[in-house]
Amino acid sequence: MITQEFSRLYKTLNPAQKKAVDTVEGAVMVIAGPGTGKTQVLTLRIANILLKTQVNPENILALTFTEAAAHEMRKRLLSIIGHDAYRVEVTTFHSFCNNFIKKHQEEFPNIIASDSINEIEQLQIVESCMDSIKLEILRPLGDISYYVKPVLSQINELKRENVEPSAFKKALLDFEKELKATPDLVHVKGAYIGKMKSVYQKQFKDLEKNKELLKVYESYQKKMLELKKYDYNDMLLEVIKKLVVNPYLLQYLQEKFQYFLVDEHQDTNFAQNKIIELLCNHFDNPNLFVVGDEKQAIFRFQGATLENFLYFKVLYPKASFINLSENYRSTKTILNATHAIISNNPKSTQILSENVSLLKKAKHLEEKIHIAKLSSVDAEYFWITEKIKKIIKEKPTSEIAVLARTNRDLFPFVTIFDSQKIPYIVESDSNILDDIEIQKFIILLKTINKNIKDEFVAKALLLDCFRIEPVDVFKLMRKRYEEKKSIWEILLNEKIKKELNLKSKNTIDKFVKLFMDRDDGFVKLSRNSRFDKVFVEVLNKSGLMEQILQKKHTQEILSRFSRLYDEVKEEVGKNASFSLNDFLKYIELLEKHDVSLKPTTHIIPDGSVRLMTVHKSKGLEFDCVFVVNVYDGHWGNQRKRGVKFHIPWEMLSIRLNKEFEEDENSDERRLFYVALTRARKNIFLSYSIFSQDGKEQIPSQFINEIPPEFVLDEDTAKFEKKLLSHQEMFLSLSEDKKNSDNLRFSKDYIRELFVRQGLSVSALNNYLECPWKFFFVNLIRIPETIDDAGLFGNAVHGALNRYITRLKTVKPTEKFLLKSFEEELSEQPITENEVLRFKKRGIEALKGFYAERLQNINKDAETEIDIKGIRINETLIINGKIDMIEFLGTSGFCNVTDFKTGHIKSRNEIEGKTKTSDGNYKRQLVFYKILLDKYKNGFYKMENGIIEFVEPNDRKKYVREIFKIEKKEEDELLKMVIKTGDEIVSLAFWDLRCKDKFCEYCKLRSFLKK
Repeated sequence: MITQEFSRLYKTLNPAQKKAVDTVEGAVMVIAGPGTGKTQVLTLRIANILLKTQVNPENILALTFTEAAAHEMRKRLLSIIGHDAYRVEVTTFHSFCNNFIKKHQEEFPNIIASDSINEIEQLQIVESCMDSIKLEILRPLGDISYYVKPVLSQINELKRENVEPSAFKKALLDFEKELKATPDLVHVKGAYIGKMKSVYQKQFKDLEKNKELLKVYESYQKKMLELKKYDYNDMLLEVIKKLVVNPYLLQYLQEKFQYFLVDEHQDTNFAQNKIIELLCNHFDNPNLFVVGDEKQAIFRFQGATLENFLYFKVLYPKASFINLSENYRSTKTILNATHAIISNNPKSTQILSENVSLLKKAKHLEEKIHIAKLSSVDAEYFWITEKIKKIIKEKPTSEIAVLARTNRDLFPFVTIFDSQKIPYIVESDSNILDDIEIQKFIILLKTINKNIKDEFVAKALLLDCFRIEPVDVFKLMRKRYEEKKSIWEILLNEKIKKELNLKSKNTIDKFVKLFMDRDDGFVKLSRNSRFDKVFVEVLNKSGLMEQILQKKHTQEILSRFSRLYDEVKEEVGKNASFSLNDFLKYIELLEKHDVSLKPTTHIIPDGSVRLMTVHKSKGLEFDCVFVVNVYDGHWGNQRKRGVKFHIPWEMLSIRLNKEFEEDENSDERRLFYVALTRARKNIFLSYSIFSQDGKEQIPSQFINEIPPEFVLDEDTAKFEKKLLSHQEMFLSLSEDKKNSDNLRFSKDYIRELFVRQGLSVSALNNYLECPWKFFFVNLIRIPETIDDAGLFGNAVHGALNRYITRLKTVKPTEKFLLKSFEEELSEQPITENEVLRFKKRGIEALKGFYAERLQNINKDAETEIDIKGIRINETLIINGKIDMIEFLGTSGFCNVTDFKTGHIKSRNEIEGKTKTSDGNYKRQLVFYKILLDKYKNGFYKMENGIIEFVEPNDRKKYVREIFKIEKKEEDELLKMVIKTGDEIVSLAFWDLRCKDKFCEYCKLRSFLKK
């Protein structure tokens, strides 16, 4: 049975590896660092068990962390033991549990009689539960859905830790009892005597949040039973519960499997460990072989913790520990440098093995780790690109990997590598819905849907697959805006189309027929056919498929469409009447809850640079590794984001060992360690000293943890200089630059449109954010949906306008104000539920605002002052609408007020002095000063500009910030306004894009290319 291949491979093993392969009896833990041959050891050990014992292949269970790892192990086994490899149970934890449930269906009625659900269905159930429960903390008024995803995440974590609602409830009661009994709960002296200490106030607040989480968890489990559903984690939990209460089932498994192997044990969670424990509990020292490396534990977000890894040591004190310390992958420089870095995690590195560097066995020439400091993000990406261009002249492209902390770090390389003709593959778990071709397809589907909206029709007209002249689309959009008609009314009106003198009228008519034909148009098709058929028909008949087949990365794009179609087929399989409308609602839910549809497979063409996240690179190796954006705050010292629940794990007998608790940087350092140990020969680390938005950056502390003797600082001066002549790599819209001469548009039409329309402050702010946002929103007037926050703001502004207008004749009452608000709110296009929610929010805010501010407004105040046509030069006029002007006497001196709803900004935020602020509010006030100075011969003399928040802050206070506009500010903004006007008139922005790599308007611009 055992082949010559086993003997050959066994001879190549080092002493530690041979010991791991030969120790076939008892509990064994192998600490296998990167490049130490763990997969080889695992597969040879399975072969050796079959050689030395009487067990059959079916009596061996090998559990892996991923399907890919299971596939790789079985493939290697095939080469060693032949077809018997198919009889060995090599599987993931979830597949093992799933198969076990299928074989014993009668024991799992809750699972077998139910359907599995995906993440979006889980979120829908959580949201439904939260809607039906009275919650204070988890349903904030400003965003009642804010906690939905974090709550599901926490429920999943509790399940991964094998914590049911009853156990969680007991833990919270115990924690509350202990907290209340704390001796130093309150201050006994000083200014806060008798008051609870802030540290305990926070713990009580966390407790209340956890109590609400418990309510949702209980409701979620109940709802799942009612709906006959189960989620991903339920399979493990159900198997655990059944094995605990049913000794016969446990005995069945223990009789079937005599040998157990677990790969990547550092990545297991508590529930997975419980499965292992139950399977092995009939022996004090079971035949259990686990392989892992505490230095590579990077999946904490999936429930893996160091404590779970250490669990083995406590459970099996007789276990043998074998340390694989000989590395067959990397240079000595890389091994010593990475050892120095990970040594700064003393708790994890000294738990299971001596903290010594791996020994070099690979025969590579030594080279120092290259570190590049660049002036900007663009310079950094340019430096990496130039380095790769040089390297691929000497070695295979597939031996180069660019590793990143996040998927977003990778996307700029797509544009750059395309422009430089560098072959590449992006192997990220990014959302397929972010693919531009899929976004085009979804725009088509939204245009077809019976709940048709102008904004989608407008975008569909711009899609390059229809080959409609962009200037014709611009004319149609403006006509729609001027005539106050729907876009379909314009498209179906032959007289209007003739008046517009459209160059591509025939093509536009084909577009209309494609969608609206009574016999086989898309709209009719969507109403009379199954959606899976609609999907295929629209993809083919629209011309989108033809266009995809002509692209460079055709296979990759088609695989994403295939993934989306698989999702459609699954939904149609569940519900034969699944419609286009259902699909679009499904997509909306994905977007609402920020849920990704991840690609199932990656097609890796030969000779491609591999672009991936570090998490994705686990288990891979390359000659050359580039790690990008290695700056502080991105790699290490990350600002905590998102919602945090503080679960009292100590009350659940989970994660008890405080000695091994580590900070966030320890996790980050392990991730960095994994990144660097992917390299065989060369490592290139880079960072920029200024971010994309101009903020200063310093290198990650992990760079400074590399001893100087292993580092080579790159001379980047020549790259910085060379970049000056290659800016188009970053500013152009992918392939648009080379095609811009062929892009048919009328500069005269756009120039004339701007000269006639002019510039408002909102248009200016949009231009500064992104010229294409200005172009589509303010100039062409592409239809856009106002979000709920904007509709609420409209209702509040409408009520204030009514109040101030009425003030001229009679002093309005609070009742009048609130009634005005309700009437304005009823006119907004929102659901009844939203009306009720916003009504409560608005009435509470306006009652306080009436008492605090409105009663003091002068009856001479003017509201909604619409100023148009203020000429700055022959090609530029400016316009604006001012919320309120209050006169300070009879000589025209006045204060200008702009009312704001929503987030209360600080004075520094208003002025654009904080990291995340844009200064739009202050710019608005300065712009109004320029307007008023030139309006009615300067009658209005603006003393102050006021930003007035209509809603109170967290302390229930109403905030107004008053600004005296200085002459210098006015002059500077006027220069900016003139410069912006000149750029718009000359279309200087046409081949450029903004700094936001994910800007929807730049993406819309890319639809125009031919």
